[in-house]
Amino acid sequence: MGHDAVRYRKVPLLSEEIAAVIASLVPRGTEPVTGWASAACRQAETTLGASAVAWAVQVAGDLASRTQVEHPEGFVPVQAIAARGEVLVLQVLSTLAATGGSVDMAAVDIAAEDMAAMAEEPIRALIAVGAPFERVAETIRVAHEVVVRELLGAGIALEVSAATLTAITVSVARATDEVLASLAKRYTQEAERFSSSVQHARHELIDALLDGRPVDEHAAARILGVSISNYHRSFVISGSPSYPHADARSLRRAADAIKNRLGARTGVVREHANLLWMWVSSERPLLVDESVVAAWIGDEVRVGFGSVQPKATGFRRTHLEAEAAARYGTSTGTAVVDYACHTLPVLLSTDAERARWFVESELGELAAQNPRSRELVTTLRCYFDSKLRIAVAAERLHVHRNTAIHRLAAIESILGHPVTERLAEVQAALSLLDVIGDPPDETP
Repeated sequence: MGHDAVRYRKVPLLSEEIAAVIASLVPRGTEPVTGWASAACRQAETTLGASAVAWAVQVAGDLASRTQVEHPEGFVPVQAIAARGEVLVLQVLSTLAATGGSVDMAAVDIAAEDMAAMAEEPIRALIAVGAPFERVAETIRVAHEVVVRELLGAGIALEVSAATLTAITVSVARATDEVLASLAKRYTQEAERFSSSVQHARHELIDALLDGRPVDEHAAARILGVSISNYHRSFVISGSPSYPHADARSLRRAADAIKNRLGARTGVVREHANLLWMWVSSERPLLVDESVVAAWIGDEVRVGFGSVQPKATGFRRTHLEAEAAARYGTSTGTAVVDYACHTLPVLLSTDAERARWFVESELGELAAQNPRSRELVTTLRCYFDSKLRIAVAAERLHVHRNTAIHRLAAIESILGHPVTERLAEVQAALSLLDVIGDPPDETP
């Protein structure tokens, strides 16, 4: 009887300690935490509590941001990874609660099925941007390590029993294995559906055009909804510095605003995480400038766009120009960049390190970031804009003519030659000056 009494005392103790560990989970900070997998979060709150759910959302968000930092070379669907991570962590907590007996296991099984179904949209988003399953699995394994560490830390802080710590480790491992197996199956199924979808066909056709491969014009018109023989202008739309992770709706709104204001009846869109490509096509060239586009879009996005180009070769060319313009806008902090207006600095700044060498070689001390150098650079730019007329430059600068002459003499002394001797090189270096930024810190 004494042995049975001891055995039956351990079950409620395990349940109570696991419930206490889950109840102790709180998110950092005081700001409200909102998850992307909202339906799963609402369902989990009934069994886990709002605080634990908010903690799970925060852990998933941290993992998604970490994945983006560790894989800067590709498009990382942060929202999709965060949503899938939320479902994973909530499933782990639900399984742990059931292990302790504080939640009915049958209810957890139902919740796990529901949560898996809720994760299908994030899975589709991951597949649509070409995220390999290995990267998703890697994120889940990292999530497993983080969750185990956090839960064990909470348990140790509460001085729970060794049995409870073991139950936490085993439950999290089991839940993670089940999630990986389920996710692999769903990922394979969704990938097969996607590969045969119209969206996949559009992606394949766009890839062929961008690679410069020949395409059937009739098939292109049917799949893309535009005539390849038309004129095309490409736009690359992404989040602004204030909203680096602008959601898909913000990017679509900007794309729709541009297309509608241009009066284009047709457009081709390809979405990536935090990035959208758009081509507007028409039988006649659609003209637009930077200031007009800036007035159409909100503060949440930045836009780079190419020149108007015809036919399949133009479809590719305008997009490559738009991508280059977008990169230039990122490096200079410019919200809207028309490639045609910045062709020279865009081309010259393709290799940032060599561009800096070129500027330093041509401008010498004029490239330094100090008030005197900036004053001389402003004077030199105004002199060029005034068609090398010193009196006109002095008037525009609101200085005496002799002051402008003295500044020009100082400039030529720094350059080591008259400004007209290497006119093209000096003007090119000036155009790059705002692009290259400050030189790297070489302090050991």
